[in-house]
Amino acid sequence: MSKAAPSPLNLPDGFAALNPAARESFDSLIRAYGTWLTNANRVQTEMIRFIGERFSKDVALLSRFAECHKPEDFVRLQGELITDLASDYQQEGAKVLALFGDASKQAWSGLLRAADAGRPG
Repeated sequence: MSKAAPSPLNLPDGFAALNPAARESFDSLIRAYGTWLTNANRVQTEMIRFIGERFSKDVALLSRFAECHKPEDFVRLQGELITDLASDYQQEGAKVLALFGDASKQAWSGLLRAADAGRPG
């Protein structure tokens, strides 16, 4: 019979023997890593959404280029494309910066809570 793989949710061997300060440090590390993963997932989800929307717009634009019959139609459409691209990327940049700002606020408040918890009352 084969031995089952250990679950990543189980405490590591020897964890119960750690002193309270080491256990608290380990718990803080686990919380920080969980917060980091959550925020990384939020940014990744936003980027995937943006890329999907941008790709759909680009595909639709290709069919509009095929409908151009005069050079001025083509130039006008290129201008619309540049304006739309610049607007989309500017808005997306603002969203991603806001996500990073939110992650920074979460990290800072976590540090403050940890510092306050460590102060003698």
